Amino acid sequence: MSEETRFYDALQSIINDEDQTVKQLEEVRELYHRGDASVELNRYHSYDKEKAYLVFQKRTRKKSKNKVIRLSWSIAAATAILIGIIIPFIGQQDRPAPSPISQQSAIPALSDSLPRIKLASGEIIEIPDTCNSINVQVVNATINNSTIQLNGISDNTSAIEMNEIIITRGRQYRITLEDGTTVWMNSESSLRFPNRFTKSRDVEIKGQAFFEVTKDGRPFRVTCPTGTVTVLGTSFDIKSYDGESTLITLVKGKLKFADASAEVTLKPGEQVCQTEDGLMVSVVNTHRFTAWKDGLIYFDDNLENVMRNIERIYDVKVIYSDEGYKQIRFIGECSRFQTIDEFMKLLSLTQEFNYEINGNIVKIE
Repeated sequence: MSEETRFYDALQSIINDEDQTVKQLEEVRELYHRGDASVELNRYHSYDKEKAYLVFQKRTRKKSKNKVIRLSWSIAAATAILIGIIIPFIGQQDRPAPSPISQQSAIPALSDSLPRIKLASGEIIEIPDTCNSINVQVVNATINNSTIQLNGISDNTSAIEMNEIIITRGRQYRITLEDGTTVWMNSESSLRFPNRFTKSRDVEIKGQAFFEVTKDGRPFRVTCPTGTVTVLGTSFDIKSYDGESTLITLVKGKLKFADASAEVTLKPGEQVCQTEDGLMVSVVNTHRFTAWKDGLIYFDDNLENVMRNIERIYDVKVIYSDEGYKQIRFIGECSRFQTIDEFMKLLSLTQEFNYEINGNIVKIE
C-alpha cells in the first residue's frame, strides 16, 4: 500500500472514528458565528493535497513526544477541511478584527487591582473599569473607557515630574501622549511619562507596548529595564517582562536599540532579541508580535509560553498535573475577546490534554 493511500485511509479513519472531535469542531464553528470567538487558520487557507501529503509523511516518519500542534488541529485539521467544518472559518477570515478598545468590557477582569495612575507625589488614582470622561487635572489627562489622553501641562517653567500609568492583568489600554504619539498598553504593563516633554521625548516601559510615534523633530526614547530605544517617527513593539528576554519588533520606520554592551539599528520587519550571548537581530513576521493590539491572540510556541501570556490576558493562574504538557507546541490565532473557557476549549481539541477551571485557576491535566 502506498503512503498516499495510507494518508487517505487515515483521514477516512478519523472521519469514521472521531465523532467527538467533529462535534467539538461544530461547537467552535457555532462560537465563531455568534461572534464570541474567531479562529484564523491561515496555514489551511486552501486545501493543498501535496502539502497535506508531505505533512503526513513527516508525521509518519518521526514520532516525537515533543509534538507540534497547529492550533490543536494536526491531522484532524485536514479531515475537517475535507468534511467542510473549517470552511466557515476560512470564508470569513477577512472579517475585520474587533477593536480592543470598543470591546474591552468583554475581557474577563478578575483582578481586584484596578488600573491606576501613580503621580510623582506618590498619590494613586484608580481607574474604574467603566468610566466616562474622567479628568485628572494634576497630569492634565482625560480618561474615557479604555483610552487615556495625556495633554501635558502648559507651564514650561515648572519642574519635570515623572508619573506612571499601570495597566493590571485582564486589561488593555490605548494612551495618547501630548505629542500625538499613540501607545497601546498590554496587560500587566506600566508606562512612566513626564508631565511635559522638553527637547526630547522620554518615557519608560515595563511589560509590553506598541508605539506609533509622531514625527516632530525631537528624538523619542523608550527606556525598558534592559536598554533604550531611540526613534524619530516609527511604529514598533517592545516586550520587556520580568524573567523574559526583551524583544523589540520594528513595523515601520527606523530605530536604534542600545543596552549596556552593544547597539543595533533595525529596519522594518526586523526584531532584536536580548540574550545572554548579546543582541540577536532577525527577520520576523511582525504580525505575530503585534496582533495583540488588534484584539488577537497569536501564538507559535510551547504550551508553557502560550499560557504565560494567557495568564496576563485573563488574569488566571495555570497549573500542570504533568510537566510534560508544557512542551507541546501550538501554532494559531484567535480572538482575545472570547472567554478563558472558550480559549481552552480550542486548545484542548488536540485531545493532548484536558483542563479544569476553578475561579481564576486553570488546571491542565
